[in-house]
Amino acid sequence: MYGGGGIDAGGVSDVLRDSLSIRNCDGSNDEPYHDGSGGAIQIGGTNITIRNSTFAENVANDGGAVEFVRGDPFYVDNCLFVRNHATSSGDRYPGPRYGGAILAWGVPDLHVTNCTFVDNFAVGRLG
Repeated sequence: MYGGGGIDAGGVSDVLRDSLSIRNCDGSNDEPYHDGSGGAIQIGGTNITIRNSTFAENVANDGGAVEFVRGDPFYVDNCLFVRNHATSSGDRYPGPRYGGAILAWGVPDLHVTNCTFVDNFAVGRLG
């Protein structure tokens, strides 16, 4: 499986990041390769921060805009998430999807502050 239409920094691979900050990012209109997850970003590791960023019109199997995979803590601050979709893109992974805007998989410590979420959805689940 492949993920992160814009940025794939770790994700489901064995490479996890140790302290990464993404600021002032426009992660819009992205789609991961080959039915992957994390429309704009798929990332795993420790001390990951996404701040002052916009994610709009992204599509992925899960985590329409961002998928956090394994690790912590993760911080999302002052971000805008608009019309991101977690949707099945065919017969490869049928069924309900998870995380219209954000999916945190194996993440015990996620902090989301001062963010706005508008019209994000996951097919068959809450988004």
